[in-house]
Amino acid sequence: MSQSKTIPDPVDGLRVLRTAEVCRLTGLSRATIWRMRAKPGNDFPRPMQLSRIAIGWRADEVYAWLATRERVVLEHSTGKQETESTPAPSSPPPDESVPTVEG
Repeated sequence: MSQSKTIPDPVDGLRVLRTAEVCRLTGLSRATIWRMRAKPGNDFPRPMQLSRIAIGWRADEVYAWLATRERVVLEHSTGKQETESTPAPSSPPPDESVPTVEG
């Protein structure tokens, strides 16, 4: 009788996030994450080496970094006129110079 090993679910803080998930959570592109990482004095979490070519970030560190971000409220300026683009019509308007036949 063989015993199967069960792997316990990792505690959220001990979860490892891969690059695509970090991009999705932060809203940052892969290139922006690498630029931030290379910038001296930046507080973005450092990734850990998972294998020779794979890296990942600790979920608790990424969530903590997100919690430190300043929330920005976008306000519309009352001095600037906003324009909305109108959607293109689904079919061209009828040509009024061509008579139509009603049946």
